[in-house]
Amino acid sequence: MSRKLFLPFIVLMIGLAALAACTPAATETAAPATEAPAPTEVPPTDAPEPTEVPPTEAMEEPTEEAMAEPELSLVIWADDTRAPILQGLAEEFEAAYGVGLTVEEVTGINDQLPIAAPAGEGPDIFVGPHD
Repeated sequence: MSRKLFLPFIVLMIGLAALAACTPAATETAAPATEAPAPTEVPPTDAPEPTEVPPTEAMEEPTEEAMAEPELSLVIWADDTRAPILQGLAEEFEAAYGVGLTVEEVTGINDQLPIAAPAGEGPDIFVGPHD
């Protein structure tokens, strides 16, 4: 009976010894204490505090060019069956949202997208077969 327990006991002790050898050494080194810098006092000055001066120049009204938002546009790649439909909706979309829409008819979207997208030449949106 004692022989059956001897082998598992030895394996357990070897495992514990291996775990103990792998742990980092427990050293308690404290960082050297540093003193906080002494606060410095600022001597009071007799100078008056600055006051806000009203602007002397008249403010110009922004022109319509400055008020216009930067032109945004989206590029859509579509296959030959979906491109004509999207091109018909492009003008309505631009009028409603103020975003330009460029629809490009591309054949083999699934083959061209993995090449063009990492190079930064891919579309913003693509519509095509997904089977």
